[in-house]
Amino acid sequence: MGHRSPVRAGADDVGPDRSGLFVSISGNFYLKLARMLRRNHPESALEAVDLALELGVQHEGAQPERLVYRLQGDIFQALGRTAEAASAYCEAAMGFTARSEYPL
Repeated sequence: MGHRSPVRAGADDVGPDRSGLFVSISGNFYLKLARMLRRNHPESALEAVDLALELGVQHEGAQPERLVYRLQGDIFQALGRTAEAASAYCEAAMGFTARSEYPL
């Protein structure tokens, strides 16, 4: 039996007779999920971050993905993955700079 990700569920998890029950999940949902998982399940949180970036997040103003990249940097840093953290923080910084915000 294969490993199932706690973040991504497929149609086979629900069954064919319930496939009409699926609703559209936004990137904002995965951003919130990543925030909840970051401390106790950082690898799953990174999966949620990837999905948030893939689906896109909605937030006021331009460059809303800056929030996702900052969280991604925090998670990578906590895992000791400094090169990946630096890359994520760089992406976040570019988004905050575009908005003239500097919370990093």
